[in-house]
Amino acid sequence: EWGIGDEDGARDLALTIPKSKRIRRLMLSANGFLHKTMVLLGNSISTLTVLQALDLSHNNLGISGITEVIKAFKILSRPPAACALQSLNLRHTNLGNQGLKELALVLPSLQQLKSLYLRGNSIYKEGAHYLSVAITNLNSLRLLDLGNN
Repeated sequence: EWGIGDEDGARDLALTIPKSKRIRRLMLSANGFLHKTMVLLGNSISTLTVLQALDLSHNNLGISGITEVIKAFKILSRPPAACALQSLNLRHTNLGNQGLKELALVLPSLQQLKSLYLRGNSIYKEGAHYLSVAITNLNSLRLLDLGNN
């Protein structure tokens, strides 16, 4: 049993988040979220226009789950708004090369991103290439954690 990571918990959280638009830090580490529960949470995260830190580490998101997070970032980055996200923690989320490829498509729009944690995601040469291209113009990036890949 994972608590809020199951479908009922994720659904309740997904209904609550949009009512709390002033959330700046959303820490959801190790709650057992899977790709199907991220479908519920993705839309809610996209309503947090002042979100500065998102921690989804130690959840088995995989490519499907990270796709839902990416959709939220795309919505938050639409003009005239600028995504306020400064810290993104995706440690141990089963991202892999394909997930990083998808994430790399949205990273350039996260112009305020200072910290990116990707430790323990089975990222290899191919994924490292996608990442290197994506962060080339992220001038605000100060911390990149790629340990244990």
